[in-house]
Amino acid sequence: MSEGEARRIVRAEARRLSLLLVLSVLLVLGLYLGFQVGLLDRPLAESLRFGIPLLAGIGLVQYLFLGPVWIRRPGSALVGTTVERVSTSGDRDDAIVLTRDDVTVRVGLPRGTSGFRRGDTVLVCPRLDYGNAMGLVVPEHVSSTRPVLTVRGSAV
Repeated sequence: MSEGEARRIVRAEARRLSLLLVLSVLLVLGLYLGFQVGLLDRPLAESLRFGIPLLAGIGLVQYLFLGPVWIRRPGSALVGTTVERVSTSGDRDDAIVLTRDDVTVRVGLPRGTSGFRRGDTVLVCPRLDYGNAMGLVVPEHVSSTRPVLTVRGSAV
């Protein structure tokens, strides 16, 4: 997979997840208004005056502090890494060890992801690092539920 195609996939997946965030905030706003107006018999204008800033603030906090960096900045650099080791334990999910220069990171994979091989080159966004969430672009030969996985690296 070329870097341009991987960048296009990362941007499309980031747009999809951002759209899901906006839709979830709108759904919660609708539920809030239904509760306020329907069950508590409050005026719609009063409910909107309080509800919109509250839920906009909650959505902003989710986006800025809880959302992975690759979703907030989908245009950031893609870093090529190599799969050094693939491990599977009986009761846990698969894990791969990624290396690049002097950084070696163990990454746990979500269920439904299989097919990584030693020596595969994968792209991560924005960088390979410990403890940070990163987007891992899944190679074409790997079966996965999503084209970009949000994973967290840990020390080996």
